[in-house]
Amino acid sequence: MDCKSLCQNNARAIQIMKVDLITVVYDAEVYLLEFQAKSIAKYFPSEHINNIIIVDNGSQHCEDNINLDWYKQNKNKVVFQNHKELEVKMYEHLDGWRTQQLCKLLSAATSQMPYSIILDAKTFFARPFEFDKIILDNKPQTGWKSTDGIDKNIIDFLSKYFQIDFSMQLEPGGIPTFLHSETVRQLIDYIPNFKTWFQDHVCTPPPHKTLVLEFALYSAFLLKKYKNFTTLYGNQYNIMPMNIADWEIQRTPSKFNDLFLDKWDTISIKEEAKKYCSTEQLEKWKQFLYEKYN
Repeated sequence: MDCKSLCQNNARAIQIMKVDLITVVYDAEVYLLEFQAKSIAKYFPSEHINNIIIVDNGSQHCEDNINLDWYKQNKNKVVFQNHKELEVKMYEHLDGWRTQQLCKLLSAATSQMPYSIILDAKTFFARPFEFDKIILDNKPQTGWKSTDGIDKNIIDFLSKYFQIDFSMQLEPGGIPTFLHSETVRQLIDYIPNFKTWFQDHVCTPPPHKTLVLEFALYSAFLLKKYKNFTTLYGNQYNIMPMNIADWEIQRTPSKFNDLFLDKWDTISIKEEAKKYCSTEQLEKWKQFLYEKYN
């Protein structure tokens, strides 16, 4: 390779934006990581991956049950984190759904990439991830939406805490979410004793109110710090996730069929939602995953 070609390749490498993929997992959902790992290998461009970070929010021995071969060409990019490495002691009265929220923020704060993408173990990439469409001018094109779907207690608390008009939140408001690493670090520094503060407010003492959620807190801090979302995010909504919760299956059983549409970037169904699925639906989902990722 001549000098000119080498310089061109080096320039291109410098221009390639990379992200960390972060998944918080507990023991009962480790088996889902096989499908997630294979979905990343199949659909997410490897050249845009820095690390795949697996955060153990369970027994602290989840790593023993994870086969790196699931990650195929990305196996050398897998990094494990646990509570000790994140320097956090979890409150015993908090359930895993609440403690995982803290883990997501703390792990994102360790990223040395501009952004990380937060996933759940049940989140699978479902089609080629068009990185250059979803990230334009080094900004994730996620857009924003009303906070109408957030509990009023959370909106009122964060509005008062940050002295902001918290009427809008970053899209999608759930998984997958792009977090700006330096801003997450600044959020943690902004709130004194952040780890304790978060656990105190994600579930207060009786009557156990929820006053913060991880992504609502992040959106509110963006508005506090930048007065807008446009500093770090684009106004287009270029990512298409499909997440199905238990209440959605209960209310509209036919929503299950939406999982199989070919328009989604990511797909997921909560483990609790599977309780409300028929045997035929669960078998269809199992067969779909096997055929798609094997």
